Amino acid sequence: MLALIFMMFPFVTSNQKSMIWLKRKWKWIQRFSYLAFIATAVHVGLAKQEIFPLIVAVVYLIVYILAYKKVVLWNTKKSD
Repeated sequence: MLALIFMMFPFVTSNQKSMIWLKRKWKWIQRFSYLAFIATAVHVGLAKQEIFPLIVAVVYLIVYILAYKKVVLWNTKKSD
């Protein structure tokens, strides 16, 4: 249920008029979808008592934090 609530805000504001009206706050609202994905994976993992959805949620959270902090995991430049 929490994931559904998190997904409502990005769904409602994912249009051009909302982007213009919200300006910089739009991106913050769109990040709710990441939380919704993590909440859904945790919910499925706990409800079915399986470990795989929990692992997916943890990996996704780590990748999100690294991307948010702009940490580069590998160098994209080719060496000569």
